[in-house]
Amino acid sequence: MLRKAVRDAEEDRDALARLLNCIPVHTGEVYFVPRKMVHAIGEGCLILEVQEATDFTIQTDVWCGEHRLSEYEKYLGVAPEAALDCFDYALYGEEAVKAGKKEPILYQNRNGIRSEHLITEADTSCFLVNRHYLADKAVLAAAGPAVYMVLNGSAVLRMGDFQRKIKKGDY
Repeated sequence: MLRKAVRDAEEDRDALARLLNCIPVHTGEVYFVPRKMVHAIGEGCLILEVQEATDFTIQTDVWCGEHRLSEYEKYLGVAPEAALDCFDYALYGEEAVKAGKKEPILYQNRNGIRSEHLITEADTSCFLVNRHYLADKAVLAAAGPAVYMVLNGSAVLRMGDFQRKIKKGDY
């Protein structure tokens, strides 16, 4: 089905989109997309996408907005048939949606800090994702190695004599 939609996408821009679940998303929701799952990010979504140890992305669609993608942009030099073999077609439909939606697990709520596990070792052994809500003047002790991203508000990052103001979008 995907292979046919990839061929049809040359003439029909919606051929691939018709195969995907359209999931209305809301601010703060978390979805885990397992490796090899065909997926797309819809218009108007601002996301933090954490990937496994590679940044290798196969893009089967012919179009990115009004830009027609080259074979290299779509398959990164991999033969198209081999590239399409990388997908797992077993998980799809409503089952995929239910499996992907993650509910935060509260693990700390004290000293002005509320912390939640979002993606855990039960989901993948490649990375973890936690979310912290900090009240005014709260101090979050960093545990590394890690990447922290400010999703809302602002703060001051301090380490020894180093100090830097950070705001939404900074990491």
